[in-house]
Formats: sequence, structure tokens, C-alpha cells
Amino acid sequence: MNEINGNRIKLAVIPIELAQEEYQIFKNPNLFVYTKHDNFKSIEEAQAFIERHNQAGNFWGIFLKSNKLIGNCQFAIKGTTGELSYTIAEEYWGHGFASETVKTLIEFGFKSFSVNKVIGGCVPDNVASKKVMLKNGMSFFTLEKRAFEKNGRVYDLSYFERRFQNYEG
Repeated sequence: MNEINGNRIKLAVIPIELAQEEYQIFKNPNLFVYTKHDNFKSIEEAQAFIERHNQAGNFWGIFLKSNKLIGNCQFAIKGTTGELSYTIAEEYWGHGFASETVKTLIEFGFKSFSVNKVIGGCVPDNVASKKVMLKNGMSFFTLEKRAFEKNGRVYDLSYFERRFQNYEG
């Protein structure tokens, strides 16, 4: 699948030629305050990340319809469950692009893989991500205590889910 289209965005494989743009977005440490990952330190690190994730077949860049890269997302299938994740460039926060990405991934998962449940997780302090998932019909279902440690701090993860019997966007 080459592209998955939303209203204002499209999800597409990131060409390695966009490693510079990927680096420019993901060198920002603010994107990683609530994740177990760290920001990119070099273009080479961005290139390796793109190559590794493109091989998985479930990872896409988030592009505006003008082809501007604004983030990444992933939708992993495990049985009849899809697990989503996303990161949006800081300058695009608060404009609904994360919500549209999650909506697009949920629709894709249901229509392409007939998943009966979609899950996503975030650190409880990440209020914006929590709102994105709730806005897309997901509800809290469990808290994983001590999910990861980063820079000497231990983080929990809140998990949200959306179950389907008959999907109606």
C-alpha cells in the first residue's frame, strides 16, 4: 500500500531521501519528553531509523497533502488487535493532525485487516495524547506501572482501546 489518505494528511512510506527532513523534526527533544526514545543526534541516525522502520511494512510518514513531512506513525497488527503510535512535529501540535492520524489509522486497520480492537498508549502526564485517543472513541482500559525508565525517572503507561463489532467511522 503506497498511501493511506485522510482529509488533510496522507500516510506514506518515507523515502530515504527525506532523512534530512526526518532529522529536522526528530532532533527536537520536546517530542520525546513522554517516550522511552531519545531525539536524533545525526542525519545518519535518521537514515538508519527510516531504513529499519520501512522494512516493517507498518510504518509511515505523516504528510500534509502538499507532501510536507510532519511526523511518523505506526500500526502494528497482533492477531485481531491493532496497536497505533504517532509523533507529530511540534510546530503542528494543536491543529488536529494527531487526531486525524489516529482516525485514519483506525479506519485503515478496520477496513484492511478487520481488527476488532485498536489500542494505543501514553504516559499519564501526556494530556494531549490522551485527548487524541479519547476524541477517536478510545477509552482507558489499563495502566502499566513502571513501563519504562528514562534519565533516572520511571514512567507508567496508560492504555486506551477502541473495540469494534460493526465499524461505523
